[in-house]
Amino acid sequence: DLVITAVGGVLGKVQVVDVFSATYVVFNQSPAPADESTTGSFLSRDPLFGPGDIELRNSQVVPLTGFEVLTETKDWFVPYGTNAGSYYLIVCADVNHSVKENDETNNCLTSSKFVEVEGPDLEVLSVTDPPPEIRRGESFSVTETVKNIGVSAAGSFVISYYLSKDKIRQVGDISLE
Repeated sequence: DLVITAVGGVLGKVQVVDVFSATYVVFNQSPAPADESTTGSFLSRDPLFGPGDIELRNSQVVPLTGFEVLTETKDWFVPYGTNAGSYYLIVCADVNHSVKENDETNNCLTSSKFVEVEGPDLEVLSVTDPPPEIRRGESFSVTETVKNIGVSAAGSFVISYYLSKDKIRQVGDISLE
């Protein structure tokens, strides 16, 4: 019966595609040996392993004798496209269920500290008003000011424009693209 008994180490602030390190402990809590297995690691917005968690990487674990403990320190990178915010690190022993175990529900453990993912944060500071009247089919110009208030470079991005009857972007607004 493989379990993770500890997850910790150098968790803290990282940027998207940056690397962070953490340590975890795999324990075979059975007197029987466990075959080679795979440990999976995930970022999660909540402390429970489940759908929507971001897979980081899998690591092969050597066969463990009964009651053997294996401590590993790994480097993970935050995948491109990960939204900024606080994430738990969840590590799951035998993530592929290749080892026959008495209890398959006790394989994951969640870090007590967060991985704080920082990234770009684009904010529209201003948009000039369009003309008060315009005919269908005519063009008009506006100027916008966008600032990255995040800690990471934003790279290229697209600005979309909509016609709306109010100041809130919502379903039913008309795209100008």
